Order: sequence, then C-alpha cells, then structure tokens
Amino acid sequence: MIRSIMPVSALLALIAAAASPASAQPDSGLQTFFTENVGLSQAQIAAIGSGEPVAKTLPARTPAEVFLFGAVYIEAAPESYLRLVHDFERLRRVPSYLALGVFTQPSQLSHSHGFSFDSDDTRALRKCKPGDCLIQMPASTIEELQ
Repeated sequence: MIRSIMPVSALLALIAAAASPASAQPDSGLQTFFTENVGLSQAQIAAIGSGEPVAKTLPARTPAEVFLFGAVYIEAAPESYLRLVHDFERLRRVPSYLALGVFTQPSQLSHSHGFSFDSDDTRALRKCKPGDCLIQMPASTIEELQ
C-alpha cells in the first residue's frame, strides 16, 4: 500500500513545487487543481506559495479509507527531491521521522516491526466505535480488537 501511495505523494509535492514562493500566486492550472480538485481556499494556496506546508483530509468513500492531501513548496530540482524521498536509510536518521517502513505486495507481519501503541493509544482503542475512533479502521476490526 505504501508503495502505491509514495508516487502519489511525490507527485503532489512536485506539483506544489511549481507554486514558487517568489510569486504571489501559483500558475493558473495549479490554482485550478488546488481549488477544484482538492478544495483548498485562497489562503491555503497562498500559504503554499509562501513556503508553508498545507494538509487537508479529503472525503473518503468508506470509513475504512483515509485520503490526505499535502503540499509544500520545495526549493530543489525535482530529481533531487525524488532521490531524497527514496533514500529510506537517510530519512530514518531525520529526527522528525517517528518511523519509516515499506510495505511490499503481499504485505508481511515483519513490515510492522517497531510499530507499537502506547498506553494512551490502547485505552483510546477500547472506546472506539465505528465512525468515532481516532484510528480509522473497519468496524469489524474494531470489534475484533475489543
């Protein structure tokens, strides 16, 4: 799953890179994409153009899905950015990364090595209800966990 998300994430970041902080507004095609396809406000588009990151949760088809959009201006050649995001060993050393892993097809239990819940997370899971849970998961999974 991560493998299919990575190219989309990289594409979105590269699209956002076209919104140069030196200009007050991104080009019209990008502005149209941001407003019509993502639903960003003019203030959010201006924030991207100013070099600030913007994130937005998008509507999902079912409660089991999560759709996120993120954009940030990156002052680098697209090739440099792509080299960085594919250098997992280097990214693991970045202090702000809590965890980084790659899921292959088919996924394996070993892919989640190092993933854990703290005691607050575990207590919160006990109170989960379908459509009202901090962790988005299918109702059947919530029932199994409880």
